[in-house]
Amino acid sequence: MLRATWSSGTSTRELRLAAENRSLRDLLATLTDRLEDLQRANERMYAADYDRAGGPSFDRSQPFGSEPARPLGTLPMKGGAS
Repeated sequence: MLRATWSSGTSTRELRLAAENRSLRDLLATLTDRLEDLQRANERMYAADYDRAGGPSFDRSQPFGSEPARPLGTLPMKGGAS
């Protein structure tokens, strides 16, 4: 079995990186919890809006415009005759 006789333990750099890793994992856990809270709040607001308004629908007071008459299979061209 090979052993490194010069390594006497964990280096300062390794300790610093391990501490940074722990810090980042804590931050990730905090942000994940916050995201879950915000997602739940968003879903509650959506459900309340859905219940209040009856869900998404077209605004009947603003109907869609009509398409201009043109031959089947042609597309309108900018600056040209369509």
